[in-house]
Amino acid sequence: MIPEVPSYRETDIPEAQQRVHRVGNVCFCNTNWGFLGSQTWQIYESTGGCFSPNPNIEVVAPSFETPPNTGLDYLYQGALWIGAIVDKGTEIETLVTVGADGWYWIYEMAPGVGPEHAIEEKSRRLGVECYSPDAFSEQDVIALFSDTADAPLTQWDVSTDWDERPHHPLGVEITQLGYSWSLAEYDDFIILGYRVRNIGTYDLSEMYLGFYLDTDILHISENPYNPEGGYQDDLTGFLKEYVDPAGETTEVNIAWAADNDGQPRHGGFDELSPTGVIGVKLLGSSNPDPKIFYNWWISDYQGYPWDWGPWLKANQQRWAQINPYSAGPVERFPDNAMGTPGGDRSKYFLMSNGEIDFDQIFTQIMPDIDTSWIPGPIECSDDFVQGFDSKFLYSFGPFDLPPGQSIFAVLALFAGENLHVDPYNRYFNLPLYPYTYYSNLDFSGLVETYLTVQKVYDAGDLAPPAPIRNLKITQIENGSVTLSWIATGDDVNLGKASYYDLRYSTLPVESDTAFWWELADMATKEPRPSVPGSIDSCQVSGLFPHSAYYFIIKACDDRGYCSDFSNVGYTGPAGDIDFDGEIDIDDILILIQYLFRSEAPPPLLAPADVNGDCLVNLVDVVYLINYVFRGGIPPQAGCA
Repeated sequence: MIPEVPSYRETDIPEAQQRVHRVGNVCFCNTNWGFLGSQTWQIYESTGGCFSPNPNIEVVAPSFETPPNTGLDYLYQGALWIGAIVDKGTEIETLVTVGADGWYWIYEMAPGVGPEHAIEEKSRRLGVECYSPDAFSEQDVIALFSDTADAPLTQWDVSTDWDERPHHPLGVEITQLGYSWSLAEYDDFIILGYRVRNIGTYDLSEMYLGFYLDTDILHISENPYNPEGGYQDDLTGFLKEYVDPAGETTEVNIAWAADNDGQPRHGGFDELSPTGVIGVKLLGSSNPDPKIFYNWWISDYQGYPWDWGPWLKANQQRWAQINPYSAGPVERFPDNAMGTPGGDRSKYFLMSNGEIDFDQIFTQIMPDIDTSWIPGPIECSDDFVQGFDSKFLYSFGPFDLPPGQSIFAVLALFAGENLHVDPYNRYFNLPLYPYTYYSNLDFSGLVETYLTVQKVYDAGDLAPPAPIRNLKITQIENGSVTLSWIATGDDVNLGKASYYDLRYSTLPVESDTAFWWELADMATKEPRPSVPGSIDSCQVSGLFPHSAYYFIIKACDDRGYCSDFSNVGYTGPAGDIDFDGEIDIDDILILIQYLFRSEAPPPLLAPADVNGDCLVNLVDVVYLINYVFRGGIPPQAGCA
């Protein structure tokens, strides 16, 4: 937290909307600009909320209050971060877009202008104004925003930053889905689903998503600047495993934050004591085996040593070799910071650095136990161990995102009760005995909530089917084409999808696939989807003979959630890569230049997959050379 926080209402930023999840045991402020929380009740909920206490006016928004109406809040602010490598042909950029950077008041995501970009609410609860049979939970909060908005939400002019330029967008559009419930077993968590679509013209590779949280755990009556309370006494850590009372170990991988002692009063806890804990966990994503990283730090305008976070020695050496910034020592982030990542390159490095930091309470002793970590600053470590204004980033990936395609991720933001059970735990055990302190914390409530929300995700329908990547032409007859593909599932590759949507056109599929899709004809005899991994096929009739057709298919589930576009099926002759009607040396040269000289890909890759294995590589070059110059086997219909 920073003093002199600029509070604002909806009228100050017309594009921004806030909506509070209020049906459960957690009141959580969500937005349509990539921001989470309300900066400890400084941001207002927008008018029109289905569960707002007064939907006709703006009302103060709790940030992450649990239980409701207690004033116990576990979040100052949070944000979605997205980082990727962008190959623009003439240059390669490392870019990060943030809902909020957390320190320099930079906000780089925003909705479009107009009522069609407003937050949408749905509910399965009968009798409420936003009731919808299509709702998934008792309060669905749906938002659409991007990092390309004309009116960025940054609080003041940031014409240049550490990257010495204005904001460079990745070119992504984000659909955010928030879900919450009131039933006692399901009321301590919010599920947040994200679909990130590349609306730009460049490939986004090695993409990582991050959840940034600055918690500031307190009762709102506390003085926020009290060194023994307010925002200056938080602790954070990463719970990899949980051992239950029966001795069974469960892998959980939860990033968490809590007050350092639960704010006991007169030797015990009372209604003003924040004794719980907040947690973040990835439930699933379009990367079936994502890498998960956790980094925490403390920010300070004076830089090191008070601006600090854990570093592996190997990572610090790696950063010193690639650091593009001149402000400060080469082994640190800009402005002499060892914690706060200023600039896109610093943020991306943090998001993708492979670290799971040790818990904050082990700052003094961990470098002695594990010498792969750099030592903490001597003059500050004692304070850090006992609680400070700590922040953390929970990141995961990588993803590769071509233009027009999407990735998805589903996370949970949740609470656990009664982490603190001993009001004297911090007094007797920190900073000298962190292991004893840790053993006196009770993570059972947090883990119980996580296990419940994971079951909801596993049993629910929160993810779309996985895209089909192997659509191919298997037969061409007079006026008809037969296509085949491998079936994906209902939720990514789990369960069966409900139906297919196959479309075709004689128009080539160019950079705007969505525009092509809207103009294309719809097939009418698609089969019912089979179990994932099975081969499905479809015959499309009534086509003009001897005409080239383009095909794309989507798999959809019973709620109408559809996969991304498949690869393109093409009826033109295999091997005719330049579309000149002949298969010759020109096609071979185009393929060699694409594969080995990093030149632009052919307009369509399917004709280059001349051996039909759904890949374009050296094997296809050899195959094509044998056909053109040695009379080898003719090219086969591909699916790359």
